[in-house]
Amino acid sequence: MLTNYISGLVRFHKLVAVIVIAVMMMLGAGLPKLKINNDVRTFLDPDELILERYDNFQDTYGSDANFFIVIVPTATNVFAPEALELILEIGIDSRDIPYFSSVTSIMENPYHPMMLAHAAMDDDSAMQRYRTMILGSPLYLTRLVAPDGRAAAVKVNVSLPENDGAARRDALDAARLLVRQAAESNPTTAITLAGNIAVTEGMSEAIAANTIRVGAVTILLIGLFLILVTRSIYATTATLLIVVLAVNATLGVVAWLGIELTVVAGFIPAAIATLAVADTIHLLVGFHVELQLGNDKITAVRNSMSSNARAITITSITSVAGVLMLNFSDAPPYREMGNMIALGVVIAYAMTMLLWPALMLWFPAPRKTPALLNYKMLSGLGRRTLKHRKLLVLVIGSVCILLIAQIQRNTLTESWHEYLGTDYEARIATDTVVEYFGGLHHVYYSLDSSETEGVFDVEYLNDVAAFQSWYKDQPEVNHVASIVDAFRAARFVYTDQDSEQIRVQPKDIITTTLALRGQYPNPTSDASVWNADYSASVIEVIFKPTDSATLLAVDLQATDWLKENSSNVSTTGGLGIDLVFAKINVSNVRNMIFGASVGLLMVTVLLIVLLRSFRLGLISVIPNIIPIGLAYGVWGIIDGKINMAVSVGLGICLGLVVDDTVHFLCKYRAARNDGRVDSLEAAQTAFKQVGTAVMVSSLVLMAGFSGSLIAEITPTRQTSTILIMTIGFAMLADLFLLPPLLAIFDKGDRR
Repeated sequence: MLTNYISGLVRFHKLVAVIVIAVMMMLGAGLPKLKINNDVRTFLDPDELILERYDNFQDTYGSDANFFIVIVPTATNVFAPEALELILEIGIDSRDIPYFSSVTSIMENPYHPMMLAHAAMDDDSAMQRYRTMILGSPLYLTRLVAPDGRAAAVKVNVSLPENDGAARRDALDAARLLVRQAAESNPTTAITLAGNIAVTEGMSEAIAANTIRVGAVTILLIGLFLILVTRSIYATTATLLIVVLAVNATLGVVAWLGIELTVVAGFIPAAIATLAVADTIHLLVGFHVELQLGNDKITAVRNSMSSNARAITITSITSVAGVLMLNFSDAPPYREMGNMIALGVVIAYAMTMLLWPALMLWFPAPRKTPALLNYKMLSGLGRRTLKHRKLLVLVIGSVCILLIAQIQRNTLTESWHEYLGTDYEARIATDTVVEYFGGLHHVYYSLDSSETEGVFDVEYLNDVAAFQSWYKDQPEVNHVASIVDAFRAARFVYTDQDSEQIRVQPKDIITTTLALRGQYPNPTSDASVWNADYSASVIEVIFKPTDSATLLAVDLQATDWLKENSSNVSTTGGLGIDLVFAKINVSNVRNMIFGASVGLLMVTVLLIVLLRSFRLGLISVIPNIIPIGLAYGVWGIIDGKINMAVSVGLGICLGLVVDDTVHFLCKYRAARNDGRVDSLEAAQTAFKQVGTAVMVSSLVLMAGFSGSLIAEITPTRQTSTILIMTIGFAMLADLFLLPPLLAIFDKGDRR
């Protein structure tokens, strides 16, 4: 059957090439329709209980989608009259932003109905009292104004339709226009647009720019490496054409299906490109081996296809199985990434089996074989490797144990604020907020009193104040605000100097005052401190820049403290997008480890079945698992942080490391079956036939993934680093560990 297939290719190779290229271009025609979804909620599975809690929280207290406009006067401070006028003006203009909900600043706050009369701006004593009030209130200090008065912020909340990217873009465009016009009118004041909408949309723009740049650099590096190795413009063109068409066709299909790319998408082109080139290298080396043996071009293509088709099919199956293990991830974008890469592998396999031989038959034959593709190049290395096989197994085994033991250095954590490079607008905005206000991560607690209008009870308020005080003492925390601060500002509560307990105004006075402000009996959208029936209120904790492990640890301590020290307040735990992701990261890593284990078992079973050898299948586990262990062990030494990006590398690594192992085992098995030789001689034969291809394909893969190291998206760089290390270790394992293992342990009868 394979012979007939190859004969048909030889006969109609030009027609096959034209048809395949035309089909791939049609699939790739969907590329302009590709969309990017930067909504952080895409990382959350709709079935997640914590997402349900987060949605309920936002339904109760309002959406936390916001713009945070930072104002930094260069010649004075924010309490100068002209600065206060600007803050007020920006707050007024912000009401024109689509989907506007509320605005808060040191000039506007629902709990200070008369913030500062314009007439008082020229009154020094009034200004001093105003400054003292603002800098002494938790409603503003480090939340809306810097402690030294150098900066202030206008926080604009918007209520966006769910899953409406166009609405987010409209709101962002309006906010950017507002900031740009304000900056042009006030050249001596630095005005920066921050907030979660601006940051996430800025991340989307960074993804788009990096996806194009990383893809181009990856293809360029692969092309340069192929030119260096093959010394043939025709072989390089054939391979690069497969790479480009595979990437474009995959992304085109994704676009046709209406699937949106997310923050992790920058890695997809590099992954598809490098996987697409891997099998063509084995065909190319086999092609040159046949030419060195004196065969003509047609015979060389026939024999290279015949000897590699089985291995290429197996490696494509195992690669797909490996990347599909990303479906064990808790984050939908990583599941989609695995499916996209799997689709790319299938498309690349089809073109490798159809387009590569057709092009090589169409193009002129090379006049001579480059030195790096000479199959005899590593023959001596193979002989020495097998001669010292027991020593190599001992030494390599010892080094592996030492490095793999370093995996324990890794910790499960995530630093979302470091995802973008420092030159991006969104990262600059984040750094500006941290510089002047000190806080970054927002965590919220809904504190329930268990009774209607319970938030007005003095026992409840005392427990809230105690919880707030505990949080303020935590070194990781920058700011804490609660209903107690709002009530102090409204003069509803005061602290007894003798008992240091909170005293509260009678409930009828509070409700009457709130009614006059339009906040009772139905809270307005501004009054998001409490829920609809006043049975619960929210406390906001702003953390200094930190990682997810710290957020989780402090949240656990806080929940435990509240259970032990409060009888009037209950909570289900902290919420907020940073904390939600922190919890998902932990479960995601565990699921990916489980998925990788399932994937390894599946690949092993596949190899046992396809190679028809239980012993070879078991031996293959060692060179398949050791490179991954070594990569994560070294990662524990050089970095030590396992986040979502690093954890999903497990599935991709598994799909990569199997390839060269399969090629080696296929050649080894053929030598044992066809040549009727013992394991030592078969290992030597396999090393001679595929050693060069293993080395060259691994180097090409490493060169391809190196293109992702220039990305300014941290997850892309981290995943690529893990994969480069894994591929390098896999190459060493397949050249220096697998042959000795086969020679030592495959002592069965000749097959």
